[in-house]
Amino acid sequence: MTAIPAGDTDGNDATAADPAWEPMAPTPNHPEYPSAHTCVTAGLGAAAAELVGGSRIDLDVSSTVTGTTRHFKHVADLERDIENARVYIGFHWRTSSETGSRLAERVGRWEIQRFFRPIQPKDAR
Repeated sequence: MTAIPAGDTDGNDATAADPAWEPMAPTPNHPEYPSAHTCVTAGLGAAAAELVGGSRIDLDVSSTVTGTTRHFKHVADLERDIENARVYIGFHWRTSSETGSRLAERVGRWEIQRFFRPIQPKDAR
């Protein structure tokens, strides 16, 4: 809510202020770190990638709020989209979104490797 309008006061020469920027929704009163939405999305993405043996996906996500549908071809595209969305809406810092994704990727891969066994082709049994 305040980081983008005051971007020139953060000590980072790579950021600039946008005093006219406002979040898309009021910043909620909930824990900021890590972003729960990126944890859920990245965790599901990492688990799906482990299950199918690659990061390519064919996924459409529809919004009942905006009436739009977004298509994703790679897990990384889905993660980047949700990370950006949490910042743009004004609910999280970039670091909280990226950290949530990295945390969830590790947990998702760990769960699949620990609790799921690969399906063996019939001729390999």
